[in-house]
Amino acid sequence: MNNLDNIKETKEIGTLTKKELEMMTVLWGSDTALTASEILKASTDKTWKDKSLHILINSLLKKNLIVVDGFKKMEKVYARSFKPAISQTDYIWTHLTSGLDKKKRRNLIEEIIKNFDQEELLIAKQIIECIIQ
Repeated sequence: MNNLDNIKETKEIGTLTKKELEMMTVLWGSDTALTASEILKASTDKTWKDKSLHILINSLLKKNLIVVDGFKKMEKVYARSFKPAISQTDYIWTHLTSGLDKKKRRNLIEEIIKNFDQEELLIAKQIIECIIQ
């Protein structure tokens, strides 16, 4: 079972607001879980105010898109650290294909593949061969 299966079992994935997407992009780009203050520091192009941070975190927690990974000591106190509950790839795929039947998903995949260059086609072929084996 992958992360996407876990999310679908608990709740459907909701659409992210622009501000939530900005925060998720920061978390997706990090190799480690981040505390609220680390998210603030890493969010250089944010459109949200610092005061909104905890509201955004709580919203993403409710949507099951982030999870508390643990605690980090920050100066004299411990802070919760957060990590994505779903990969960026899984999130994008879910939104591209939500509401599409099998035929429409097939058409979407065909359109994506038509735009691949030679190198991307070879990579796609290798991936498919690994899955089929």
